Amino acid sequence: MKVKKIIYNDGMLNRMREKRAGFVYDGKYIPFDEAEEKKVAVIKQMQYKKAVMWSNTTYEIYTKTATFIMGYEPFDGWPEDTEEMIDHIIMR
Repeated sequence: MKVKKIIYNDGMLNRMREKRAGFVYDGKYIPFDEAEEKKVAVIKQMQYKKAVMWSNTTYEIYTKTATFIMGYEPFDGWPEDTEEMIDHIIMR
């Protein structure tokens, strides 16, 4: 199976919306910060950038079987329930 490489930056585009990232593996959602512990991805921090009040980090992510997902809360057009959004993604 081929290893997928993903470049992800956790910077926010709008102060009113918080960015969320994670993985879907075997029909379950795994939060970004638990992915290495649960052995679904290898995450390497590439660059940290501090800009006055805000900061962001660029990551290089490697995974074989998990699907990387990312969204902003509140989810435009979605109910405010994070679990409902994740369930919808998993079911697709």
